[in-house]
Amino acid sequence: TTIENQYSSKEKFLQFLSSLSYIEIKDLGDSFVYGSSDKIRYSEYFATAALSLPEPNKAFYSLFSAGRLHEKVYPNSSKNLDYYRTAIYLAEEDSFDRALWYYIRAAINFSTTAGYQAFLDFSNAWKDPYYFDDVVELFSANLLSKYQWESYFDLFSTIYPYLSPTSKGKTDYILGSLIEANLIPSKNDSDFAKEYYKKAFSNAETEGYYRIMA
Repeated sequence: TTIENQYSSKEKFLQFLSSLSYIEIKDLGDSFVYGSSDKIRYSEYFATAALSLPEPNKAFYSLFSAGRLHEKVYPNSSKNLDYYRTAIYLAEEDSFDRALWYYIRAAINFSTTAGYQAFLDFSNAWKDPYYFDDVVELFSANLLSKYQWESYFDLFSTIYPYLSPTSKGKTDYILGSLIEANLIPSKNDSDFAKEYYKKAFSNAETEGYYRIMA
């Protein structure tokens, strides 16, 4: 609140940000995400500042903060995707997965189509596949709850090499189940189902429930 009162105009706020170090911008952004009384205004300020900050890591966290602030008020907005997607390309290695995770989650929240495309575009770029297990689970449930069996099969067959072993185990079990239930016409063969079940069972990191079922 003190900073908001002191730097209420865009010009003053941009000057203030330009004087800060990366760590200070990071701490400030986090504080605004949880404590700002006018998240949309400061989302715009952070986004505008990112255009003029010379260091990529400062520009990254300013833009990343803009996305998080905007998402707090409008969780299903396309603007969130714009902020996060641009931030991905500015992120340094230690921030990349976090930035990408926010982008994928925002895409899922925006639409099934956007979520599908986000996984296709970026799953081969993430560094730590375990970091993405929760959004993989979220989108898996999204597709299956909408009976989009073939979309599930096509997407998860494509991104399978980039999944964590834990996500691979569950995916193998689900793919086997879909084939066994004749929900994938192009794979209507019980031998395909058996192969997926075997992979799920032999994977030591498959969750216990899915391993037992497989």
